[in-house]
Amino acid sequence: MQFLASWIANNWGCTVMSNVIGLNIKVRPIDVVWRTRKEECKVELKKILNIEELDTSALEYFQQRVAAAKLVLDGLSVWDWEKLEADVVKIREKGHEPEEQQQCVCPVNHLPECV
Repeated sequence: MQFLASWIANNWGCTVMSNVIGLNIKVRPIDVVWRTRKEECKVELKKILNIEELDTSALEYFQQRVAAAKLVLDGLSVWDWEKLEADVVKIREKGHEPEEQQQCVCPVNHLPECV
């Protein structure tokens, strides 16, 4: 049940559930790098794909984004690693920031249209 509550809070941005302490969200450092250093990841992605303009709808974009984030992760300084680890712990304990959570703002009776 707690897993379900964690998933809902993480994916649907329910404000009531986001106040629950200890959601035990599974967050990896590479995920945090992708979210917090997206521009650096995109630069690495362009290098990997050998292109100048990214198309976020292209299959290659999704296939190589973890590799790009890994390159950024490998290039972090010791100080940046410590900050990253602190961010990972914070997200695991408190959940994602509200602006990062996926939110459906339509009325409940129109939910199928949001999906």
